[in-house]
Amino acid sequence: MIEINPIISKEFPENTIVEFPISSTPVSIDSPSNPTASMRRMKAEAAMAVAMRQEVSRKEVAKVDFSHKKLQTENAKVCTSWLTSYDSHRGNSWRVNSGRSIKVDTTLRKDPSKRYVLDLTHLLHPEAALVIRVNGEYAGRIYPPRGHANRMYNTKLDLTRYLKDGENEIKMTVETHRDWNHDPLEFKFVTLDSYWIESLKILEE
Repeated sequence: MIEINPIISKEFPENTIVEFPISSTPVSIDSPSNPTASMRRMKAEAAMAVAMRQEVSRKEVAKVDFSHKKLQTENAKVCTSWLTSYDSHRGNSWRVNSGRSIKVDTTLRKDPSKRYVLDLTHLLHPEAALVIRVNGEYAGRIYPPRGHANRMYNTKLDLTRYLKDGENEIKMTVETHRDWNHDPLEFKFVTLDSYWIESLKILEE
């Protein structure tokens, strides 16, 4: 039999009660038998509830699915440059060569109380960087994590300050270089298949 044990957490507003399903034998948070385990459980359950609440409040306001030859889009228009094409050999994604770009146009009804995050599932060549510009303004540069072992991974970038209410343009340009002199200003560009993208989302949270 599953019982519901109400727990009041300091991470929630006052007078908020969060209910969690627990094992068949309820254990009081103030149980003298194992206070450390009880506190750990309380913190874990509270953290899980916060994560669930954030997941409920998060929504996709724009999306591009690059895992198909014909792009699947929601509130987005995609423009790709030359040497950008579908690649079924790399996890069903779109391949972008060095120096090439993907441009995504989207229209947002921006809520000033919300945060807007670019969510990418992608793969960068070890010598590549992905430069993000939003409405012509530099928004960040993404480098590949160490040890990704040629597998797709997820990257998030906060674009709140760069996005505006109405029409927006997100441009992602691939830069591939070898830094021979350990000087970030001295690059040698090479022509490699350097970037693969599986999905792009803009999350409102």
